[in-house]
Amino acid sequence: MARKNQNPDYLALRKEYVKLAKRADERLVRLEKLSQEQMYKGVKYYAYRWAQKNLKVWSGEKDTPLRFNASIPTNQRSLKKKLQIVKQFLDMPTSTKTGIQKTFKKKAEEFNKLHGTKFTWQQLSNFYNSGLADKMDSVVGSDTALQLIAEMQKKKKEVISAINESNTQTLVITERKTIAQEVAKFLSEHGTELLEIL
Repeated sequence: MARKNQNPDYLALRKEYVKLAKRADERLVRLEKLSQEQMYKGVKYYAYRWAQKNLKVWSGEKDTPLRFNASIPTNQRSLKKKLQIVKQFLDMPTSTKTGIQKTFKKKAEEFNKLHGTKFTWQQLSNFYNSGLADKMDSVVGSDTALQLIAEMQKKKKEVISAINESNTQTLVITERKTIAQEVAKFLSEHGTELLEIL
């Protein structure tokens, strides 16, 4: 059986750690509950994921969800390092619902200013959290994807009209090679500039 560390400095540090770890664990639980809501399905991709990754390093466990207040280090050096991690997590804007909202509001404002669009933070959050942003990035690149989305929002009526007109035509694409061929065909028919397509 291991002896408990009775060093006064360690005990003071441990007391601070336990207090902050409890707050951090409460945030982890809130983020887990929040991730069940449609609007916040992706909240586990930010501060939560960072925390779980660091907790796995400390605990060596693979099961999630892990908590800060479990397996408190018994030596002062390790406790200081783990305390830093807890503080970093608590300082992350995406460790709270309000912080997530502020982060996406700022991103939406910047995006709208840059592209002349009127996206709400919820729409932008849904776009990133749905996985669509990653899919578009892998196909056309993130800058092109964002420009495309901005142009589509600006010309919403024309886009909806074009979609409604093409609803009678169904194109099934199953392989990446086929996608490239269809895009090349579309570009040859409608011009090679992305903005001309829209």
